[in-house]
Amino acid sequence: MGNNASTVPPRDPIAKTLSDLISPKQLALINRLAKTLKLDPEATCQEMYQAKLNEISRRAASALIERLNATLQEQ
Repeated sequence: MGNNASTVPPRDPIAKTLSDLISPKQLALINRLAKTLKLDPEATCQEMYQAKLNEISRRAASALIERLNATLQEQ
């Protein structure tokens, strides 16, 4: 397994339970990273998952964070 295996977004990004929902810390980090990159966090989530930020799972949020971090590293 290469490094890219962890950045592959989950097939179903929507949280199924409240406990699976994106955490407040993840949401804050996504917003901070997107702001640094001059991106709209909601639009980025829509582009990646066709879903709203407040409805994605923790796993999907982790993949989005990894994607934003990778984009930041490329700059």
